[in-house]
Amino acid sequence: MNNFKHIFFVLILGFALFSQSLAQENRIYLDDDLLVSGIDLHIHNDNWIIYDRFQQKIYLINPENGELIREIHSDYIHPGFSWLPIIIRPLDEAIFVVNSAPFGFYIGYKNEFLNELDMDFEATGTLLFTQDYMLGFYVNLDFTPEIRVMDMEGKVTRSFEVDLKFPLLDYRMEELVMHLFRDKIIIGSPNQNEIHIYGLDGTKQRTILLESDYFIEPSRDLSRTSNAREIGELMEEFFQVKRNTSDIMNSFMVTDNELLVYMRHNKTNLFEYLFINLDTNEQRSQTIPYPDDGYLTLAQDGKLYFTWYHGEKTFIEIKTLSDIFSSYR
Repeated sequence: MNNFKHIFFVLILGFALFSQSLAQENRIYLDDDLLVSGIDLHIHNDNWIIYDRFQQKIYLINPENGELIREIHSDYIHPGFSWLPIIIRPLDEAIFVVNSAPFGFYIGYKNEFLNELDMDFEATGTLLFTQDYMLGFYVNLDFTPEIRVMDMEGKVTRSFEVDLKFPLLDYRMEELVMHLFRDKIIIGSPNQNEIHIYGLDGTKQRTILLESDYFIEPSRDLSRTSNAREIGELMEEFFQVKRNTSDIMNSFMVTDNELLVYMRHNKTNLFEYLFINLDTNEQRSQTIPYPDDGYLTLAQDGKLYFTWYHGEKTFIEIKTLSDIFSSYR
């Protein structure tokens, strides 16, 4: 009997050590000299691109060991140029940067300054790129939300209106749901429990209701005079309107036909993953009381990337969909 207990204990200990080892293998610690916060993670040619939103720096990282390959930075100088990256979009041959001035330009992965956008380009927080053109979300002068289709120089070729209830709130939030799905555009407000699918010609094809039991929309949009008000008054109204509501914090095309929506429900203090099959409309939901598994930074090719900040140590933990959704196979 004692031998059986001993064998059972050894098996349990071995399994625990194996599980811990496996978890460690899925964690990539970033270079100790790399002090980062507020990470946006992208993948390009098997390397990681990290944008630090707070320090406004861009890093090229080796995902095997977390070591810094190089900092992406431009020393290009001419009157009126200022290096202050606000949003980045990695492309095949370059990184597109929404900047302070000029508002947009392309920089190579070896720090070569490539091209500025047209002077008429208006910066926006939500941009998508194809091989031939870019799409941006804007709110025009009559407060109508729209998608603008632009060439790679930022010149508008056409635009179409989209069906969003809170355009002024949406334009001030970076979490707008906007993805390419085959030859269609997925768009959704971070303040609504639905997403829309449009054709590239601007025709709305269908709406998908998010099957969440906790989502609470704001009772109204920001007032139309908000653009002319002081920033303090604007922020006060923003927080009043958003009090005890829900937010879509992020969204990712995690596979070719599957969308992952990450939500926060402020009234119940719950966080929720909602996984949507765009072909069948099947949805799976998983709620957690607090994101104790790190911050979801990226979901791509069936993998989820969580960022942990532990003192001076920062690491990226990689999980699969089945780690989050037990029903996913």
